Amino acid sequence: MAAVEPLLHPRYVRSEELGREITELCGYIYAATYQLLTKIREFDQEGLWKLEGICSCAHWPNPDVALVDALSPGL
Repeated sequence: MAAVEPLLHPRYVRSEELGREITELCGYIYAATYQLLTKIREFDQEGLWKLEGICSCAHWPNPDVALVDALSPGL
């Protein structure tokens, strides 16, 4: 039985393939996260969250958090 060259082994090839795909997807996630944080910064700097009647920009994405804070001042 002949030994398979390590770099040509199907599992190695699959590992390299998946590694490239994961790296590419991480790049998209990081880019999208940067864009999201940039938009949130603009939203906060312009005080646009105040138009919603929310107590802070941190509460804007989830108004239920503001309700929990109001009901649980000890948290």
